[in-house]
Amino acid sequence: MGQLVLSILIYLTVCPSLLIAGTTAATGRAEFQNMYAKDQKDSPSLFGTAPVYHIIPEENTITFAGDYRYYDATVAGPGVDISSNRKGLSERLDMSGWAASPYIAFSTHHFGFGFAGEKGKRMAHYLRQAESSGGYEEHLGVANYSGVGLNVFWTPPNGLLPKYAVPTFIAGGKVLNVVEESSGELFNQYAAVTTTKYQYSVQNYEAGCNVRLALVKHFTVIPWVDYTYFGFSKPKSATGATSSDSSVVDDGLLF
Repeated sequence: MGQLVLSILIYLTVCPSLLIAGTTAATGRAEFQNMYAKDQKDSPSLFGTAPVYHIIPEENTITFAGDYRYYDATVAGPGVDISSNRKGLSERLDMSGWAASPYIAFSTHHFGFGFAGEKGKRMAHYLRQAESSGGYEEHLGVANYSGVGLNVFWTPPNGLLPKYAVPTFIAGGKVLNVVEESSGELFNQYAAVTTTKYQYSVQNYEAGCNVRLALVKHFTVIPWVDYTYFGFSKPKSATGATSSDSSVVDDGLLF
């Protein structure tokens, strides 16, 4: 007879303020976003919680879980004290948002699968004040998105490793549908602001492994490793035309 297990994972991430290298006026926004994306890719938190799909049910068990993340980061130039005057910077990029993901997984003999949904919101706001050397520039992009994903996992039979070490291999992916309203790039601080709506999709492919180490009775340690690949389609406007707006394309780096 199957056993029903209810587990809840709450993952709260608050991205710290970042200091990045200076940039020229023409590429400020794009370079700030590229540096943010590179920092998130190259500097994962040592103490970060494992992705929700690393929750592996016991055999013949259904597991429910939930994953929530909150993002709040400010990117500025070198030598800038962000903490003392975050909103008064002459040039900055603010990245904020949230994501919620319910997850359900089922495991049979050495094999299992999991389904995940995700819904969230991301905002990118770049501002360079008029008194700065490069002149005024501003961009605002607000993206709402949702999607679904599937993961499969396999636990090798006993005998490959000592009994106290149980490995599990995971592979899967997720597709997110994004609707973004973008202001484009504004160079006149007194001009009326209008936004254009775009649609695009984000693909997230995942592969990972974890090992359940039952070193002592009633206590388990689970080290894990993960690899993810992100890709996104070209944004299209409501008329179906492909967007050439570089600010919208760069906003895809949020994911």
